[in-house]
Amino acid sequence: MTPLHVLALVGSLREAPVSRLLAEAAERTAPPGIEVAIFEGLDQLPGVPAEGDGSAEDSEAVARLRESILVADAVLVFAPAIDDLLPGPLRAAIDWASRPYGEGALEGKKTALLAPAGGVSAQARALVDLRRIITVAGGVLVENACATIGRGADRPEHEHPADDADTVAQLAEQLRLLGTAVRPGAVRT
Repeated sequence: MTPLHVLALVGSLREAPVSRLLAEAAERTAPPGIEVAIFEGLDQLPGVPAEGDGSAEDSEAVARLRESILVADAVLVFAPAIDDLLPGPLRAAIDWASRPYGEGALEGKKTALLAPAGGVSAQARALVDLRRIITVAGGVLVENACATIGRGADRPEHEHPADDADTVAQLAEQLRLLGTAVRPGAVRT
């Protein structure tokens, strides 16, 4: 059976943010039967489109994002909270992926949301917004695969999440739940 292909969207563009490190850990330690690939290029997308704005729809970055989502079996969004809000590049990516209305790349795509542990109230507020935005964009949330994850402030500064057994186990479980929702029986335990 072909592996389940999960596209990871990382919301933070800062250098070495926890959300990026968690996505790298998921990519490196995915359970058998699942392949995770991080989408590179959120920083190249045009800003959030204005109503009726089709001027940037044909940009190479938008086309690459849509194609990456379309060929993926599922999407995994690593969502940091910045001032209780979603980062602009992540919001723009979801908006561009939702177009054209009713036919966007996210339409019907199984999606899970992961936020780094720590700053729980900020993450909770950002995840509420992200849930709404993904749903409006046509994505199908796999609720039991959405979670806060990792050790947050307890993680030593030099430790990569891929080196923490508890974080790797959490990521594997969330990926297993997402994979099972997409293709029952495809994920080996």
